[in-house]
Amino acid sequence: AGLGWLLNDLGQKDHTLTECIIGHADPMVIADSLSKASSSEAYIWGHFLGRLASAASREWLNKLNAAFDIKALREIFICAKTQDLRSISELANGIACFDLDLSLELVDLSRKTIADAINSNIIKFGDLFEMVLVVLGYGPRFLIHREPSEKQRQIAFKLVNDLNPSSISQYISNSNRRDWQSHA
Repeated sequence: AGLGWLLNDLGQKDHTLTECIIGHADPMVIADSLSKASSSEAYIWGHFLGRLASAASREWLNKLNAAFDIKALREIFICAKTQDLRSISELANGIACFDLDLSLELVDLSRKTIADAINSNIIKFGDLFEMVLVVLGYGPRFLIHREPSEKQRQIAFKLVNDLNPSSISQYISNSNRRDWQSHA
């Protein structure tokens, strides 16, 4: 996370400097390291990919995107557990900076895990806020400047269909006020 924040701060002042720094990194090595990550490490990778996307040159980013091990990324999302929800959400956001279609595919692969987490604890939906905003394209009008694409709408619709209204309403009915404090 520290390197990601450093790149972000440097890039705000001198984008040429961050392009130079990242330009000396081997995108193949970064993609290989990402391919060995687990779903519990997905958050830091998503954060790092997002910072790289804002700090590197387009040419370097294209090389990294081409080097992604799609099979390994799919495995991260398929094997994710409900406790990894925030992590896979952040990784989906980071990947969306490079390839929105791939990110949507990965979210679709983890739909059951996402729905299970929300069905058992609706407050977990807060862990998905950025994914809903960035990957699925739903958010406040002042942040989103275009309507979700057909593919984004399809994935969102499938996710909503996987939710169990009875489970969610039971959780809400049995929750304590303090459970909602940070979401008010």
